[in-house]
Amino acid sequence: MRAAFALLAMCAAVAACSRPNAGSETPPGVSYRINNGNLAESNERAAQYCGQYGKTATLDSVSNESGGGKIAVYSCQ
Repeated sequence: MRAAFALLAMCAAVAACSRPNAGSETPPGVSYRINNGNLAESNERAAQYCGQYGKTATLDSVSNESGGGKIAVYSCQ
């Protein structure tokens, strides 16, 4: 009986430790170079990327590269 109780307690402890903590995970994000000023293409690629996580892509910023291009940064929410 003691062994069964000890085994049950150990299983409960392991299960509690392995359970993910809801809300602590940061959603993935992604960035794409904007080709030929076509932000719509970057938006579509970000939507596909975030969609694989069951999330929606949100454009966070567009920044200038040193070489004259632009980078679009997205978060998946």
